[in-house]
Amino acid sequence: MWQGRLRRTREWLCIIKTKESRFDAVQKVILKSHNYSLPQITATYISKGSKSYLGWISGEVE
Repeated sequence: MWQGRLRRTREWLCIIKTKESRFDAVQKVILKSHNYSLPQITATYISKGSKSYLGWISGEVE
């Protein structure tokens, strides 16, 4: 449902891996470039993860 009407559209899921400190910057880029007026932008907190993976994320994100 969107604006009271059932819609059929093609959508795709985009998962962006970043640090919490970069969320606002990522959100700004998505809002600027997305054609929806209200794109779904959510964050998932990682409470636990493998040390090697979390180290990789920390090393890759500025």
